[in-house]
Amino acid sequence: MFLKNSFFGALFCFLGLLLLSCDGSNKKFSEIDEGKNLVVILGSSSAFGIGPVNRNNSWAVLLGDEETIRIKNLSYPGYTTYDFLPSGKPNFRNLTPDKDKNIDAAIKLAPKIIIFSITTNDIGRGYSIEEYLSNMKILTDLCIDNNIEYIVTSTHPRNPMSLEKRMALYNLSRKLEEVYEDRYVEIYNPLGDLNTYKWKSDLCVSDSVHGNEKAHLIIYNQVLLGYHKAVARLSHEEE
Repeated sequence: MFLKNSFFGALFCFLGLLLLSCDGSNKKFSEIDEGKNLVVILGSSSAFGIGPVNRNNSWAVLLGDEETIRIKNLSYPGYTTYDFLPSGKPNFRNLTPDKDKNIDAAIKLAPKIIIFSITTNDIGRGYSIEEYLSNMKILTDLCIDNNIEYIVTSTHPRNPMSLEKRMALYNLSRKLEEVYEDRYVEIYNPLGDLNTYKWKSDLCVSDSVHGNEKAHLIIYNQVLLGYHKAVARLSHEEE
């Protein structure tokens, strides 16, 4: 009987220590995240991390390494602005948004900042600049309505396209710059050859669609500047 009681006593002690350990780790995790700004990224393949050999060198992961940032990345390869539109509402092409990754899903996470980086797929699929801008207005208006700061990156080059579409990517960036002003983040100009509207040869991978490690580092630095501006706006609003 003594042995039996000793066994169960030891077992309960072990379970108690395990629970304390788990509780401690959760507290530690909370302490690590305390004070960090939750940033949600809504984007396509570049934001998802395609390009670098090591995904840890992608711009979104590099951004998440910043001490003040906690990233939730809802990006997905091939996605367009339509995939991120709110659910249950009509849109120009009657496409169904991804309810697990769209603006509704992002808002539910209650982020401080949303980064939009939806770069080339709209133009690649033949959607117009006007469609992109209209969809982006819906997305950013929802940020405003929900008191969420946001930034919008430019497009980037994509070589396997007609000259007309390659120029449209550049022209779309200029329109985004005009509309979003201080919330706009320029990544096209440092990445693209403005004579051909293609990637600078040392910045793209073999598919000529995605940027390499060097390109992602450039994007990261540009987005980080935009993030700091967004944080400054948040601080100003809280004063």
